[in-house]
Amino acid sequence: SKTGLRVGNEDFQSLFPVFYSHYDDQAFGSVQIGNGENAPVRNVVVSFHVPEYMSGPTVCAEIDRLETGETRNIPITALFNERILSLTEQTVTRGELRVSYRVLGARREVRRSVDLSVHHRNAMTWEDDRRAAAFVSANDPAVLWFSRFVTAVVRDRFRTGIDRNIQQAVGIFEAMKLFGLSYVVDPNSAYVAAAENAAVVDYLQYPHQTLFYRGGDCDDLSILYASLLQSVGIRTAFITIPGHIYMAFATELSEEAARRDFYDQDLLIIRNGVVWVPVEITMVKDGFIKAWRVGAKGWKDNAAAGSAGFFPMVENWKEYPPVAVSDVNPRFLLPDEAATMRAFDLAMDRRIAREIDPRIARYRAGAAGLSAGEADNGIGLIYARVGMLNEAWNYFTQSAEAGFSPAWTNLANIA
Repeated sequence: SKTGLRVGNEDFQSLFPVFYSHYDDQAFGSVQIGNGENAPVRNVVVSFHVPEYMSGPTVCAEIDRLETGETRNIPITALFNERILSLTEQTVTRGELRVSYRVLGARREVRRSVDLSVHHRNAMTWEDDRRAAAFVSANDPAVLWFSRFVTAVVRDRFRTGIDRNIQQAVGIFEAMKLFGLSYVVDPNSAYVAAAENAAVVDYLQYPHQTLFYRGGDCDDLSILYASLLQSVGIRTAFITIPGHIYMAFATELSEEAARRDFYDQDLLIIRNGVVWVPVEITMVKDGFIKAWRVGAKGWKDNAAAGSAGFFPMVENWKEYPPVAVSDVNPRFLLPDEAATMRAFDLAMDRRIAREIDPRIARYRAGAAGLSAGEADNGIGLIYARVGMLNEAWNYFTQSAEAGFSPAWTNLANIA
């Protein structure tokens, strides 16, 4: 009451726990201070503290000198701790603004209480589609438990000549299908409605929750699949089209190799030299191959209309760092190992068949100047190079029986 420094015009947004580290340097409120003293004030320090969710006050501004009658608008930031992620219901908490300063050599301080509205930890608004990246965690214990299991099962079954990222993504997708994950639309929290109105508060699941519930809507499944792929070192991105969000992952292919080796170029997204595979993750029950084709078509149609967005996760995380909650069950029943192997092999065979069928058809149509034995050997080589050794064996056998001697060497290599 004895100070002449005015503090007012407080303006604070509701807080979202998932963005707690975002608030370290991004303002969620502002306050105006004005010098009503009879002399300039010096060494002004504005700090903010929420005792319930902060370890100590955060200094928001330091001003060397404020003239008599001068005002300043101060953006408010805060260094929240992980305790804020324990909130499962919206609540109101109390914070305190402190402004200390010196006037004519005397030290004075103003304190002002502020009531803050804090959402639950699953809350988010779609003002920026990149915000969902905060839920994508490659270090979630449940994510690591699942992805490491799949990696151990499929890595020895990888096919030669096929991009490893694609094969890893196939294995994880098919394991998600076997695990029983389902696409479930929550009528109270649907992306299509929330994305149209940035003020609507949506409910997004963390990866471990989607695994626990064995289902989620388009954003929940995209967050989970992106987390699983990121946990094995595969870069991901969000794709947004009107009323929908899904994802893509980066391959290890060069742009030149992709244009040379892929028969259907429309299956790929090539941006800045990086070759991406779009996946419609809501089709988790239909298998990877169909989800890939549908995702690619969705991108192609909307990109042509100028209504598609593409947001690489690494760039998203610069603005919205990933968070992980502590109450995670890192152990749960995983899909059957033998079934996971079979699902991976079948999906890879389907993928390979789509890609190599046009090349095989040219041999079967009678490539110019080739004997039957040479044609069968050529088909066998196509199968062998993509790891389909049973099929390759059959064609090499036919070639050898037709008198094409190099086929015997190829049979020996397979044996």
